[in-house]
Amino acid sequence: MRKPRRKQCAFSLPAIRRREIERHACHVGAADTEDFWRWLVAWSWHNNQNVRDPAVALMMAAGRMGGTLTEAEAITTLEQADAMRQHRTADKLAKILGVTFPQRKALGISTIGSVDVNRRARALLRKRNDRRNKERNRRARGVRPLAECLSRTKPWEVEGMSRAQWYRKRRETTASTPIPPLKGGGGETTTSTATFLIPDDAPVSPERKKGASGGVGGRWEGGVFLTARWVAARERLCGLRHNGPLRMALYQEAAE
Repeated sequence: MRKPRRKQCAFSLPAIRRREIERHACHVGAADTEDFWRWLVAWSWHNNQNVRDPAVALMMAAGRMGGTLTEAEAITTLEQADAMRQHRTADKLAKILGVTFPQRKALGISTIGSVDVNRRARALLRKRNDRRNKERNRRARGVRPLAECLSRTKPWEVEGMSRAQWYRKRRETTASTPIPPLKGGGGETTTSTATFLIPDDAPVSPERKKGASGGVGGRWEGGVFLTARWVAARERLCGLRHNGPLRMALYQEAAE
């Protein structure tokens, strides 16, 4: 039985941020420090304010981070988060939580920045990694690496000629390679002519009696089957209606 297809949810940046804050808090052990409130405040900034009980949601998030939080402490933390200025950009949030680039890479964090590598440097590193992955895929498929391409190695400069001349010489060298002949029996190339013999009184199937135009017609004359279209064309050329068999000389003249 085919499994039901899972419904794809829409992209939600606050939801992804909350999960990344929880992973980082568990990784650094934030629940055992005095600065645990920073992760709780950052989590409440990205929580939906339309939930039924934000304090209970914050208490459950604290449990996922490895700590405990009472209802009174949750209410105090929410009031503290409302009183503070929200820092929801990637790099500013990273400064509050102290996220480093190795931690970001190890935890798979993509929406929070890092304190040791800025946004521009991260973009350059991402491009370099994409280039390396593309090169690795090319090598896996057996494609020549980009560093070994002719446009980069430029062998025509080594030989002291232009690029067009080098490609022309290469094409002539490739085209001048002799092709070995096909050898038949006895080491010599032989040819044979196929001869088709059609008897005069050979039976014709109903499918073959149909002309090229789809209609039924045609006749056998001199061992050759003539379609209805061919007979009509012959009548237009000759101006006569050939009811009898056609001579072989007429076939030869038509062939010529």
